[in-house]
Parts: sequence; C-alpha cells; structure tokens
Amino acid sequence: MIAKCAVPALLFISSKAARVNKARVDVLEASDLKSKEEIVVGRISSSDTTAAVEEHLQNAEIIQNATSDVNLDDEFEYELGEPLYAVDGCAKENDGNPKDMKDKSMRYHEVAAVRCCTDAIFGSHSICHSKNIGCLQQTYEQAADSCSRHGMRLCSWFEMKTNLCCGTGCNFDSSLTWIKRGSYAKRPNEYNPNKKRDTNCRDRGPLESFFESFDGGWFSAHESKSMASKAPCKYEIQKLQTLQSFLKSEATMMSKAATRKAIEILQTHPHMDIALFKKQFLYYRSFQGGMHQSTVAIQKAVDKVTAGHSGSGASHSRSRVSRPVRASRLTAERNMIAYLKTFDAGMHSQTEAENLAEQYAQFVPLNKLKPMVEFLKSWDAGMLTATQAVTKALRTLQQHPHIELSTIKTKTAHYKSWNGGMKDASTAVDLAIQDAVREARYSWDDNSYDW
Repeated sequence: MIAKCAVPALLFISSKAARVNKARVDVLEASDLKSKEEIVVGRISSSDTTAAVEEHLQNAEIIQNATSDVNLDDEFEYELGEPLYAVDGCAKENDGNPKDMKDKSMRYHEVAAVRCCTDAIFGSHSICHSKNIGCLQQTYEQAADSCSRHGMRLCSWFEMKTNLCCGTGCNFDSSLTWIKRGSYAKRPNEYNPNKKRDTNCRDRGPLESFFESFDGGWFSAHESKSMASKAPCKYEIQKLQTLQSFLKSEATMMSKAATRKAIEILQTHPHMDIALFKKQFLYYRSFQGGMHQSTVAIQKAVDKVTAGHSGSGASHSRSRVSRPVRASRLTAERNMIAYLKTFDAGMHSQTEAENLAEQYAQFVPLNKLKPMVEFLKSWDAGMLTATQAVTKALRTLQQHPHIELSTIKTKTAHYKSWNGGMKDASTAVDLAIQDAVREARYSWDDNSYDW
C-alpha cells in the first residue's frame, strides 16, 4: 500500500525512479496473488499464478538492474531539501578578458569546479584554495568530501561574491564553482557555513594558555578564547608549538605572527609532516633552493609537502586520494635541481629546474640521466646542446626506464657505419633508441612487461 502511494509522489522526480517503484508494486501484487485464497479455491489455476509471479519477479529484476544507479534518497534530498547552486569562480576577473558566469541551480549528479575555504580565525577572513585541492571538477557530494579531506569546506555564496577565491589557480575564475548548500544569497549574519562544526573536541584550555603565554604571543584572554574555539580539533598543541617555534627562529617572525601563521597552516593541513616541512623550508632558503624570502619559502614548502598525486575530474575516485609527498621524492627532486643548474646540464634557472625535477625526478635516477646526457652531447650522438640533451634524456628515461645506454651507443655506431646506411648522428641516435627500447621490452621480465 505504501509503495502504491509513493508512485504518484515520485513521478515528478524522474522516470527511472517511477519505474523502480512500479516494479516494487508489481512484486507486491504478485506476492499477494500467490497468498490469496482464490488460488486455493481454483479461481486462478496454480500454474497460471506461478507464471504470473515469475513474470513479475523477472520484470522487477530487469528494471532494478537497469536503474541500480538511481538513489531515491538523493532525489528526495534534492527536490525537498536545500537546492544546490554553482556560481562564477571569480565575480570580478582582472585578466582583461573576463567571462562572467550566471548563478545556476544544479542537480546532484552535475559537476562543477571545486574551491574550498578555511574557517575565519582570530578576526581575519577565510582563505580559499583551488590548486592545493587538485584542480577538481566534481559532483557536489564529491566536492564536499574533497574539501573535508583537506580540513576545509566548500565556500559560501558570500565568500565567492566578495572575490575571495579569485586567482587561486586552476583557471577556475571563469568556471561555475560549487558553493556550500544553504548559503545562496545569504550574508554572514544570515548564514553560518560552520553551524555543523564538531563540538566533541578536547579541552581548549591548553590552547588558550599557550596563546596567552609569552611564547604564544601574549594574546588577550578574549582573543585567546576566540582563537582556541575556532582552532581545528585534528591537531595537537605540541604540533602547533613545534611549528610556531620553528617559524620564529628560522623565518624570523615575531611570536604573534608565527602563532597566526602556524594556525593558518595547520588549519588547512592538520596532518602535515612538520619535520618534512622544516627540511623543505630550509632548502628553499638555501642557495640551491633559490634563497627565497621567508613568506615565499613557507608557501613553497607547504605546497610541496602537502602536494598529492591525485587526478582531477568527475571520475576522481576514493582509491586515488591525494597522499603527501615522501621525503625520498623530495630528496630526489633536490638532487636533480642541483644537477640541472650545473654547466653540464645547461644551467637551467631555478624555476625551470624545479619544474623539470617535479615532473621527472621520481621516475629518472641521476645515475642514469648523467651518462646519457654526456653521450647525447658527444660528437658520436650529434653534439646536442646541454638543454636539448637533458630534455631528450629525461623523456627517453621516463618512458623507457629499463633502456640500456650501452645498447644505444652500439646501435648508434652501427647506423653511422657503412653497413648501417651511414646515417647522420641525430638519425642514428633515434634509430638506436628505438632498437634499444625493443630489446629492453623483450629482455625484461619474461613473465610481465608492466615495468
């Protein structure tokens, strides 16, 4: 009876949902047929009833399989709950060619750009991130989950309209961007995006005491209480103290500024590896790291330590959640940057070296890169410039990590000889690489070519 009444109510939602409910009704009717006394007295023959029941069950199973992706709860939530909205990623672009997007009412299965905001702390405004999240285009539920995994939330309508997210990366300034549900066309005094905050946090007393102490910056009692109430629950006070102390000593910040910066970092990245952050910051402040000023070094260190390898787009799955960069990868990147800035590798600028190292360091070991670069710069290989040699070597070793340089040298000499057709050096090298790739492919693990 409930199912019969539910059918008219669901017709306005979707035809798929209606078909699912019809199948449920049919199954109930078929079950009733089998149980009614009419079968016993012979009004309907037993064989006819059995056939009718089997037909209803078969139809129900087909419809259920065809509409297994329909979530009726989601449909009801969309139609009867707060609607979803996406707005322009930046209300006032300064790129000279703005593309204004009109506010749009969205469905639960549609995708939009993801921009996440932090909670406002100690009287300051929120902070918006796009690039650090992974430049994602997702459904609303996926977007909210992505922000939550980074200790943030979807930005409110007011935050987006006040240009908080402009210029935060991913070319989202002219893209439809999700806003937090329930915030549309509401100002802060009309809507609190954090009204569902977790209230089961541990005692805030130690945080308040730290803020009021000399080392914490001597904040007023009222300000300390306000800051402690807004601090995330996910990090320990020891982590905050460690980071704050480091910023005071190495970034030469005053206690208050260091405390605020430490909270800002941990608010966005509560699980950040502090030890790794320290090493990366000191690297960027060094000569090899480019001797960046403190504020730049802090941001670059945070971005590097918290960077992930996840893909983007609506198909982003839970199995590909961003993971922090490991210390071994950072070490490999540093070593490659140092090499790329040498004369032998072409003396790349700091920015160029960083970009190349970030792209290739985790795939190309230096002990294979250096010999190949030297060979490509030699007379036998055509005397490529250092920059050309590095680029060619990086691409070759990334695509074919098991290729042997000795094979390339032998094949190159062959193709340059009379028997090999007396090819010019550059052509001979290309042909030699192709041969070396084929040999590496078939000589590597006979049981698996997934290298």
